[in-house]
Amino acid sequence: MKKSLLFVFSMVIFTQSIFSLENPKVYSAMGDEIYDNLVNIEKLKSIDEYSDFKLKIDHYSADVNEAKILGLAVESGQKKEQKLQYLSKLRKLSSISDYFLRSVEKNFYLAIKNTKNKLFISLVNTKLLDIEKNKKKILTYYKQHKNNINSSGVIQNLLDEEFAKKNKKPYGLKNKKRNQEAKIKRMRENDKYKQEQLEKKLSQELKLKKEKIREEQEKALFN
Repeated sequence: MKKSLLFVFSMVIFTQSIFSLENPKVYSAMGDEIYDNLVNIEKLKSIDEYSDFKLKIDHYSADVNEAKILGLAVESGQKKEQKLQYLSKLRKLSSISDYFLRSVEKNFYLAIKNTKNKLFISLVNTKLLDIEKNKKKILTYYKQHKNNINSSGVIQNLLDEEFAKKNKKPYGLKNKKRNQEAKIKRMRENDKYKQEQLEKKLSQELKLKKEKIREEQEKALFN
C-alpha cells in the first residue's frame, strides 16, 4: 500500500515538473493547445457525468506527458530524427482533445435543456467551453436560475462585463462605487444561497435520521 502511494506521489511530482517547463516550440501551433488544455480536461474527472471517463482521462494525461518529453527532446536535438513521430503523436492527441471539447459543449446544451444546474456551472468553469460563443446562453440560463446557482468564476466575469457595458464606463474606475455595491449585493445573495442549501441539507439529514429511528423502533416491536 505504501509503495503504491509512493508511486502515485512520484508520478504527480513528475507530471508537475514536466508541465512547469515551457512547451516545445516544435509544432507549437498544435502542441500548445494540447498542453495548455490538459489541466482543464483533468477537471472533468470531478464532474459526476464524467465518472466513466476517469481512466480514459488518466491515460490521455500520461500520453500528453510522454509527448511533451519527446517534443522537448526533438527540440533540443537529442531525438531530432523522431520529429515526424512527434507530429503523429500530436495529431492523435489533438483528436482526443477535440473529442472532449465537443463532449463539453454537448453536455452544456443538455444541462440547459434538462435544468441541471450543477452540471451547467461545472462545465462553464472548466474553461473548455467557448465562452464568447455561448455567452448569451450562459447569462440567460443563469438569470433564469440565479437563486440556485453560485455566480463565482466565469459567470461573475460575464456579469461584470455586462454591467460595465450597460453603464458605458470602464469597470473598476469611474463607476467603482456602484460596482462595489453590486458586488456586495451578489456576495450577500451567494451567502443566502449557501445558507439555504445548508439548511436544506440539515433538514434532509434530520428527516433521514428520524426515519431510521422509526424503522428501528418498528423492527423492535416485531422482534
